[in-house]
Amino acid sequence: MFKVYKLFNLLNLDVVFGAIISSMAFAVFLGVNVEASVYVLLGSTVWIIYTFDRLMDTKGDEQVLQSDRHSFHKKYFQRLGWLIVICTLVSIALLFIIDSKTLLWGVVLSGGVFGYLCTIHLIKIKWLLHKELVVAIIYTAGVIIGPLSIFEGSFSSSFFLCVAVFFLVALKNLLIFSLYDMSFDKKAGLSSVVTILGTQPIKIVIAMISILISCISILGYIYFGDPLLLILLFMTIPLFIIFKFSETRFCQMNFRYIGDAVFLMPVILL
Repeated sequence: MFKVYKLFNLLNLDVVFGAIISSMAFAVFLGVNVEASVYVLLGSTVWIIYTFDRLMDTKGDEQVLQSDRHSFHKKYFQRLGWLIVICTLVSIALLFIIDSKTLLWGVVLSGGVFGYLCTIHLIKIKWLLHKELVVAIIYTAGVIIGPLSIFEGSFSSSFFLCVAVFFLVALKNLLIFSLYDMSFDKKAGLSSVVTILGTQPIKIVIAMISILISCISILGYIYFGDPLLLILLFMTIPLFIIFKFSETRFCQMNFRYIGDAVFLMPVILL
C-alpha cells in the first residue's frame, strides 16, 4: 500500500486530489454546485504546474539532485513531458465549456502562475518570497476560485476566516518542507526562505503561524460553528508532528507524504 502511495506522491497526484477535495469543501461551505469540468481543469492545471516545476529542477547538477522525486522525473522525463502536453490540450478544451466568469478569473490566475514560473526557470530570479509565500497564495487562490466565481451571495466573516486559515496551513506546510530541504537546496544552489534567513527564524515563524491557526480556528468555530474551521485545525496536527519530530528517521523519510496528504482531509466534509 505504501509503495502505491509513494508512486501517487511521485506523480504529484496527492497534490492534485488535495486541491480538488479542498475546492469541493469550499464549494460545500458556500453552498454552490461547481461543474465537474472546473475540478478537472483545476486538477489538470495543478498537475501541469507541479510536474513542469519538477522536470525543470532535473536540469540541475546530477551529483546533487539525487532525491526520489528528482530521480523519478529525470528517469521518465520524456513520458511526463508528453503527459504535460496532453493535459495542456485537455485544459484548453475545457476552457470552452466552463462558466465565463470562472474562465476570466482563471485566466488572471494563470497569468500570475506563468509569471512565477518564468521568473524561476527562465529569468532565474531568486528572491525571498518565491518558493513559500507566492506558492501558498497561488495554491489558495486556485482552490477557492471555482466556488468563489459562481457564488452570488454575500460573504460571511466565517468564509474569510476559512480562507485565511487555509492559506496559513498551506504556508506552514511549505515552510516545513523548506526546513527539511535546506541542506539539499544549499547543495543544489536553490533559494528558499530558510537558506536566506536560517532555520531558527523560520521555526519561530512556523510556531507563530501555528498559534494563529489555532486561535482563529477555535474561536471561529466557537462563534460561527462552521466545521471547515475545525477540519483546518485538524490538518495542522500531522504538520505539527513532522515539525516537532523532524530529527526522527520516520519523519525525515515520510515528511513529504504526510505534508501533502493533509490536504486530503477536507474529504470528511463531502
